[in-house]
Amino acid sequence: MNIMTNYPTLASTIYHTARASLLPVMVTMFANTAAAQPPQLAVTSASVIDPFTGESSFQPTTAEFYAGASIDEGLSYISCVDPLDSVDLESSLVVENDHVGSAGNIYVVAIQGEESYMLVGDVFHPWDGLVDSLEPVATKTLQATETISVLDQVQFEPAGIEQGELAIYIGYELISDSDKIYYSATPLRVSIVPGAVASRSRYVGVDSCSPYAVKRTSAIIYGTGTVTSPATAEFDLLLDLYVPDVDLSGKKVPSMVIIHGGGFNSGSRSQPALVDYAKRFAAQGYLAISIDYRLAPQVPELSPQFASFYDQSVSTEVATEAQQALGMFAAMEDSLKAMAWLENYAQEQGFEISALGLLGGSAGAVTALNVGYGLNDYGFNVPEFKVVVNHWGNLAIDQESSRPSITADEAALISVHGTDDPTVLYSGSVEIHARANAIGLTNELITSEGAGHGFGANQLWDSESFAGSGYTKGERVLNFVNAAMLAPSGPPEEVYADQYNVLYIGHSFGKTFAEKLETFAHDTGFVDHASYIELSGGASGAPDALWADDGHRENIKAYLDTGEIDVLIMICCSVEFVETGGESDEAIWNFASYALAKNPATRIGLSWLWRDFPQNYASAEEYRDGADEGYALWVNLANDLSADFPDADVFTINHAEVVYDLRDAYEAGELGGDVAQLTGPSRNSIFVDEKGHAGNITKDTGTLIWLHAVHGVEPNDAPAFPQWETDIRTIAQAALENADQ
Repeated sequence: MNIMTNYPTLASTIYHTARASLLPVMVTMFANTAAAQPPQLAVTSASVIDPFTGESSFQPTTAEFYAGASIDEGLSYISCVDPLDSVDLESSLVVENDHVGSAGNIYVVAIQGEESYMLVGDVFHPWDGLVDSLEPVATKTLQATETISVLDQVQFEPAGIEQGELAIYIGYELISDSDKIYYSATPLRVSIVPGAVASRSRYVGVDSCSPYAVKRTSAIIYGTGTVTSPATAEFDLLLDLYVPDVDLSGKKVPSMVIIHGGGFNSGSRSQPALVDYAKRFAAQGYLAISIDYRLAPQVPELSPQFASFYDQSVSTEVATEAQQALGMFAAMEDSLKAMAWLENYAQEQGFEISALGLLGGSAGAVTALNVGYGLNDYGFNVPEFKVVVNHWGNLAIDQESSRPSITADEAALISVHGTDDPTVLYSGSVEIHARANAIGLTNELITSEGAGHGFGANQLWDSESFAGSGYTKGERVLNFVNAAMLAPSGPPEEVYADQYNVLYIGHSFGKTFAEKLETFAHDTGFVDHASYIELSGGASGAPDALWADDGHRENIKAYLDTGEIDVLIMICCSVEFVETGGESDEAIWNFASYALAKNPATRIGLSWLWRDFPQNYASAEEYRDGADEGYALWVNLANDLSADFPDADVFTINHAEVVYDLRDAYEAGELGGDVAQLTGPSRNSIFVDEKGHAGNITKDTGTLIWLHAVHGVEPNDAPAFPQWETDIRTIAQAALENADQ
């Protein structure tokens, strides 16, 4: 009998797409539980199916079923995705108490249109709906809770599904009582809707495939400021408020402050491009405010604090320049007033601002950049920002003090800038992002080739996809902001005791691999792996600098104090290591001693780094020269550490060897179309900047070295990487063998 005919309301709720096929979609089974619990499937009781008759009943059971779709790695779950979103489908089941410890089969069935599939191992296979042909995803001793990753970072369009609805059923049976299958009669349903990227409503607690209706309130007075032209007067500062037309009370709502351009001489909060942005944010569940501020021709009178700041910072004798600078300082001051109003408004309305971002164009971008990264360097009390969006602006830098000093724990940054901008030079954005890359700050620069200044020139919402992503530039900005708004801040309140917890402390050359290691571990079966990172850029991420810095040291100790850190990884090189020719590094001993006192089983990893500024070396041979000798000193240091802590497992990670081998292969013409140049875009370069930060192929290959060091997986035994023509596993394997020689 065909069981599928017995699923409730199936035919009435699923529609067919001609190109439907899940067959090429690869999945990972029993992956790590996501950051948030998937929602419970909406049933009052689970179903029990008699596989011989195909008849189902809703007899009482304590079994529970959970499932959810996520595009942010489990931070939130949604029911509507764009076909180009990278989607995780997580499910779990809680078996009846009497079934715990029994041998059982776990089933996952997918329905897409009129076609049915069963998950077998890690691949979906067509299923005819007959009980006799149904195969389990796994046969195992049942635990109290079983977690199944149905899809892992899958895009539906490349898998052949451009639109439609996917229904996932999960269930289990006891091998000793195979006449019953326990499952949820309500499946996980995921709608695949082109354009859902611009209408995702996941913040205020309502999930929808359609955008929220947007409510706009215009000309709200958020404060006043003194102007002196044509006469001294108090000037009303106005904003327009955009919110989703739903009840926000009791919700956590992300908020964006939008600042117009105009050279600080003109411009308005009603600029059409900014109104469009505000509506798009509000349609996703944000609160957005677009603000006016005092302009240079009004000759603003600054507050004492900003006036002092202006006097210290502006030294020009050109009157027009001084006046324009005055407008810039007024814009910064007024922006802070707008944020104070926003905080008060949230309190009055009974909701919480969960995260705050800044977006500006031209002069508005200059304001956003300097407020987001600069004012806190000069003693101003500014909110914590999650993201700054820079449209063809620049960051004012005090060359003598090197302020503002962008740090790794500040707001994520995304910029859009045209290469032919005659008003604000493109090179300014390049420099900002080079600084961000150097310290490991999350950032992205979207380059508009041949474009000039302004929204019209940069065509943010042009239908042509950006960099082959399937998204427009504007949609890419929205995606980046969404991810930044949901990113956690600071060390966790706790580390999960049931996981294999790996803590990396250091700078951006190691962060790359620490981030990817968790995914690689899960993909190779180490599903309890969890990664944590304490980051500081450049030399400030060396062990001695981290130990000397009160904030970083205490954060690291907070992780270690849990007693649940299984692996602590540090990266070269402290000043002491360099000055003593590799003889000692007291900070490494300090961290190791502290970690082992909290958990004697903690493994200590010492990560070696490659030379920076790779373009300073004319060839791969010159670049590599002397690197082996340096690594030998690192190994000797690890041996000394191991001698002082004989019960500890101390190991080294030589991901630098991968970098040297990749450059060797590139110069030998062995990387095919994977690498087009030594330094350039991350997708086809070994390095992404002059400093030598890793491109994508370097990240993937180097993480295989980390995977081997932490979990003992031989690179050749790792899953294949179909995105690369080159078999990077063989490069990583050879790098390991070279490092051991």
